[in-house]
Amino acid sequence: MPKPALLVVDDDPDVLRAIARDLRRHYGQDYRVLRAASGDEALAALDELKERGDPVALLLSDQRMHLVARIEEHPKIEVRLNTEVAECLGENHLEGLVLETSGGERGEAARDEVETRYLFVFIGAAPRTDWLDGVVVRDERGFVPTSPDLEEHHLDGWPLERAPFLLEMNVPGIFVAGDVRHASVKRVASAVGEGSVAVHFMHRHLASL
Repeated sequence: MPKPALLVVDDDPDVLRAIARDLRRHYGQDYRVLRAASGDEALAALDELKERGDPVALLLSDQRMHLVARIEEHPKIEVRLNTEVAECLGENHLEGLVLETSGGERGEAARDEVETRYLFVFIGAAPRTDWLDGVVVRDERGFVPTSPDLEEHHLDGWPLERAPFLLEMNVPGIFVAGDVRHASVKRVASAVGEGSVAVHFMHRHLASL
């Protein structure tokens, strides 16, 4: 039986190559890493894998790619809703997971174990900024607007003569970078770049005090 496939989908060729390279380096011994540059190409690859009966272990797609409906229909991909990882099992390395699914009969959670050596964690979709409520401006989803996305009414209490620096919030000297920022590009490379820009403007702010 062939190795399970890790299918990477992104329309940015540099990002696609980089992600595939990293996956091969870390997981190539146990998985085949396949690439697709578009949603249509990815769906064609999934159909071909389906026809051959090859298992798909992971589909890693840019969030702009609309593949959800076909993923749910694919017989080799199991989608579990309302499910969280309750436990990680193993001695010297990961050997399995305990999954807990809510919404069972009489409202109790159902638990079952699955064997796996890998767990991929996706973070950043929920900003977790409730602790900033009342301190800085947040959008309706909880993400934090920064310059240049701050609107005029966000700056009603702005105390300085200068305008906010790039990536600065509506409170002077508070900067944000990465996924938590409103309208950010949800990629690690972008977050790292924004972080270096934020540090530069922090120094400019501190120099003006």
